[in-house]
Amino acid sequence: MTKKEIVRALIEGINRDISGYNKLAKLLEMQRQLMLDRDNDKLSEHSQQQQALCELLKKNAVYRSQLLSNLGLPANNIGMERLINALPAPGKGKALILWQGLVSQIEHSQQLNDANGELLAGQMQVINKLLNIKDSSTYTSNE
Repeated sequence: MTKKEIVRALIEGINRDISGYNKLAKLLEMQRQLMLDRDNDKLSEHSQQQQALCELLKKNAVYRSQLLSNLGLPANNIGMERLINALPAPGKGKALILWQGLVSQIEHSQQLNDANGELLAGQMQVINKLLNIKDSSTYTSNE
């Protein structure tokens, strides 16, 4: 691949990932609702779809890292920022907006995922308390 083709592939990949992270955010919101509804059957089915999307997004990130390395840049945010800063003016602004949009989508998805984790932890805590109360009353004497 030429440098121009690599840059084009990076930009196209960012566009795809923005769309992917938008889908992930919607899936995370749906996951939260399924957890609140305690719909375990749909949650299990939903988790498979969410996991497949996460695997695709991870694969895309690895590919983006490889492309940055092929350009002799660090395979991280710094490398992407260096690439964007090296682009000519017309493409530089668009690329920066896309990159910032992707970073924003990733952060939003992480926040949703963290909130779902907190909800799950809270639900587990309630269940454990209920089980401990039931267990302790089961083994006490009623004298």
